Amino acid sequence: MHLITAATVLLCRIEIESRLRTWGLELAQRVGFLKARVAVARKLAVIMLGMWKSGSPFRADGEPSLFLQQEEAGLDPVLISGTQISL
Repeated sequence: MHLITAATVLLCRIEIESRLRTWGLELAQRVGFLKARVAVARKLAVIMLGMWKSGSPFRADGEPSLFLQQEEAGLDPVLISGTQISL
């Protein structure tokens, strides 16, 4: 439900262009707004899962993050917390 709302806001209210918004608006013209917002919601879910797994922030321009990954920065979760959480 929240992802559908986020997709609707992205397509209707947000004025800043992003590749995701452009893709969603083009899709809406081809298949209709209701199907396009579900597709954008799914794509948001995939993007957020990838961000969660990698620890990287969202970038509207689609470029890779400038931040180091945990391993590259020397932040080993096992050494810090003593436990390992598998994703």
